[in-house]
Amino acid sequence: MVKQKVALTISQIEELIKNANTIQEKLMIKCMLKMGMRVSELVNFKVQWINYKDKTVHIQANQKPILWEPKYCSIREIPVSEELIIELKQFLGNRKTRYVFKSRKEAEFHRYKETSVIHKINRITKKTFGKNLGTHIFRRTYASFLLNEGHDLIQIRERLGHSDIKTTFLYLQDIPDRSNYDKTRNMEIIEKIHLLIRKYALPSYLKIN
Repeated sequence: MVKQKVALTISQIEELIKNANTIQEKLMIKCMLKMGMRVSELVNFKVQWINYKDKTVHIQANQKPILWEPKYCSIREIPVSEELIIELKQFLGNRKTRYVFKSRKEAEFHRYKETSVIHKINRITKKTFGKNLGTHIFRRTYASFLLNEGHDLIQIRERLGHSDIKTTFLYLQDIPDRSNYDKTRNMEIIEKIHLLIRKYALPSYLKIN
């Protein structure tokens, strides 16, 4: 069983992707896990955002066919692994425009509704873990990967598109609860977070219990 705010482990991610029904569902999950995309960004994700050469995705406002702007105006460029770039390229084929993930049922230019994606994810997490976990667990997991790779709080904030650095810290605060970490690894992560508190002079109420 997984708590709501705890980041997913590698084995849990593998099981989650395995339980997705289609290639598109699997790729949706990977985009949220490996790029920290919000659901609103995922449904508005356009092919034109992808730079295959530089291996980046530029989350940006769309003017057509539907006017949309990222939350908190969090326009940003996200580095993407070569593995995910290859999967996106294979999935899209020769497509160069419109939305990456297209729904056959939605009327607005085949763009998914956010509620439709949330329903898909809840179905998959319930099948995998016995309960709905919501989609924010993917962004928390992405944040945990960045922390483990040595990125600092400012870099993680920029990748997630947070308007307030305290929000980023609260994402990271839950990471030591990951049950499959041994005691040594937990202490390493806790120490990293305490260093962030001191470095950025975060309020005292933001602490590890």
